[in-house]
Amino acid sequence: PGLWTPKREVTESCPSRNSASSAPEAEPEPRTARRSPRQLAEPGSPRQRTGCYRRPASSPSSSSAPNMAAREASLELCVSRLKDGDADLHAKANAAMGLYRIVVDSEDDGVANMIVEAGALEPLVALLHCGCCEGKAGAARTLGAIADVAELSKRVVGAGALPALVALLKVGSDDGKVEAAGALSNIAASASLRALIVAAGALPVLVAVLQSGASRCREGAARMLSILAEDPFLRHKIVEAGGGRGRR
Repeated sequence: PGLWTPKREVTESCPSRNSASSAPEAEPEPRTARRSPRQLAEPGSPRQRTGCYRRPASSPSSSSAPNMAAREASLELCVSRLKDGDADLHAKANAAMGLYRIVVDSEDDGVANMIVEAGALEPLVALLHCGCCEGKAGAARTLGAIADVAELSKRVVGAGALPALVALLKVGSDDGKVEAAGALSNIAASASLRALIVAAGALPVLVAVLQSGASRCREGAARMLSILAEDPFLRHKIVEAGGGRGRR
């Protein structure tokens, strides 16, 4: 089901016949797979979303100058709408989802950085606190897509996203909980940020969702706990929080 797999799948070209004698490439050092944009069902689709981010394959013309100019204009409009104190909550929700689509449709990580530099993080976090249900879920999804870029995860945390995401995971709609778990999983892909997630109170909330939440919410919580459990100390904390108990 599809608000996780490696950050971006790369299709390797077939080796030529003459390449058989070349020295084999060293295998990449293993690391936690970042839950990357897509495998998402669009809102209203019968397919349920579980918070998986995977960026789609880019089209050859998506980096052309006209497309880049249109993307930048759309980005500025969405950020401006998020910052507008007079904009209604549904308009802000649409702006958050607009930024999400810009991130996942881009070819590189520079677009996510542009969104951060445009000042979108703080209003997105604010939308987590006071938006409508769609706005909160959209803000969480967009923050998760931005956190898919490893260098930007700390920026997302620095903007105050962790307490807001944990609160959404605790009392949000099912869509909100799914997206919050997805965003937290992308942030947790950076091992140095996992202790901060725990300090924000995520463990008891994740365990509660795992034990009594809706099916797709439980899936997101289980995925998040499995990432945290890679750390032996946090694994112990999960057990202390009741993560070893069965579903109620």
